[in-house]
Amino acid sequence: MECCYRANKIQLRVLIKMVTYLGLRNKIKRFCKLRHRHLTNILIYVVGMTMIPLKDYKGEIVNTYFDKNILKIIGKGRINVLSKNQSLVFIVDGKSGIGKSTEAIKYCFKCDPNFNLSKVAFTPHQFLELILNATRGDSILFDEAMGMMAGNTLSKASKDIVIAMSMIRSKNIFVFICINSIFDLNKSLALHRAQALIHLCRQFDSSDGRLMIKFYGRDTIKKLYINGKKFYNYSTRPNFMAEPGKFHFLLDPISYEKKKQDAIRSFGSNNNNDPSSRIEKKYKNLFVDALLLNKFLHGMDYRAQSNIFNTPTSSLSTLLQECKDDGRYDEVVKKIKEFKKQNEETIK
Repeated sequence: MECCYRANKIQLRVLIKMVTYLGLRNKIKRFCKLRHRHLTNILIYVVGMTMIPLKDYKGEIVNTYFDKNILKIIGKGRINVLSKNQSLVFIVDGKSGIGKSTEAIKYCFKCDPNFNLSKVAFTPHQFLELILNATRGDSILFDEAMGMMAGNTLSKASKDIVIAMSMIRSKNIFVFICINSIFDLNKSLALHRAQALIHLCRQFDSSDGRLMIKFYGRDTIKKLYINGKKFYNYSTRPNFMAEPGKFHFLLDPISYEKKKQDAIRSFGSNNNNDPSSRIEKKYKNLFVDALLLNKFLHGMDYRAQSNIFNTPTSSLSTLLQECKDDGRYDEVVKKIKEFKKQNEETIK
């Protein structure tokens, strides 16, 4: 029954013919109370799962379910990482609350028996620090990886992550990234850095459907990203489908949630302290000062200035409103008027 482990279309057809030949189709259908199209998924679950004993945060042995195909791929990847100059990058995506973190954590433990909460990152700064300080054979989990989103291009940490991820091959580490959708991920990371995608979904997209895994390899990730990016469509055929099995959260849930909430609270302050944000704010203030100087010192209205700076008047209005909200507007205008009064003759 070794051929049953890969759930591609040809092998499933052979499997169904075998069941039909043995006269077991009706018995399986009656027992499971499912229609014919569910039969193949039942057989995947029966012959495709295995249990591996892993140590949780307490040091206790927990029998954890793994799909045999994914386990085989991770095993080969682990050999390549530890014996060759390579690193393994897996993406785990799915809707919020579906179990991405739990699924990714068990793979982290499988790759790195010494995996713990200190190797979990929730912000771009934490993730970048873990990558730079990682040693050979470490597993790193970037949970809620919003810092890698395709539209997040202004953050210096996000740019540094993209650069670091392109150079981690020599670090010989395992990186697991949890995100709501691979289509939100930076294009370079999704297409050129990820070796595999584990997509968790409900059968038939129903809230009470059975939880399934769609596994995409590197080639199928490219097809999925190109074909499904516009409408966030996962209809591209995966390499195979699997079952996640029973969930076991192997880290301390209380400490995990505390670290997550601390990261959320500090996320806003970290963005404010980002050097790129400070530089951007500095030059924005200089530009507003120039607008006010031309307005109150030289009598140039904002419409004329918009033509000079090649900037829409709506953008200038937005900048001036932000300046008023910060309280700088009145202060700058007062200084300009004082300077104009003191140097009125010189200006004329």
